Amino acid sequence: MDEIKEAPEKQTFVIDDDNKANWAFRKLAEVKHELDIKAQQKAGFDEQTKEWYESETKPLKESQDYFEQLIEQYRQTQPDGKVKVPAGYTSLRHAKQYQREPSKLLPFVEKNYPDLLKKDIKWAYFKKQLTDYDGVAIDQNGEKVPGITVIEKESVSYHPNKLESGLYEEK
Repeated sequence: MDEIKEAPEKQTFVIDDDNKANWAFRKLAEVKHELDIKAQQKAGFDEQTKEWYESETKPLKESQDYFEQLIEQYRQTQPDGKVKVPAGYTSLRHAKQYQREPSKLLPFVEKNYPDLLKKDIKWAYFKKQLTDYDGVAIDQNGEKVPGITVIEKESVSYHPNKLESGLYEEK
């Protein structure tokens, strides 16, 4: 693994045949294996941290709930529904919820507030209707679709085989 750590600094190795490519894939598999191990270790540490946090904060949250309940009971006995003392105060907000029926609401908004409507293309479905012809989008009717230019991008993924214990170690 030492040569892996040195690789980014040197940048002199060139792959010019299948044997070197195979070696590079083996090294890539080793690196990915190490990353997997680190990810598993992190997951274990994360779980331990979560369990520790929950065990440490559970009694505190129970105390918080208890005192909030006591203060709430007292707040409800106050004529103005508020508690304000040197150590703290309560605040009360009234939020409104609106139940909407789109079948009735949409025609009203279309007629009276058309600028508040949002129009959008269902791109995932529309894209399936298109064909690329030398960078030009053509629909199913053979018409050129204005406003679209097709740009082909190449994406390469590297998939080394899973590293089996001791399989690629040099002797």
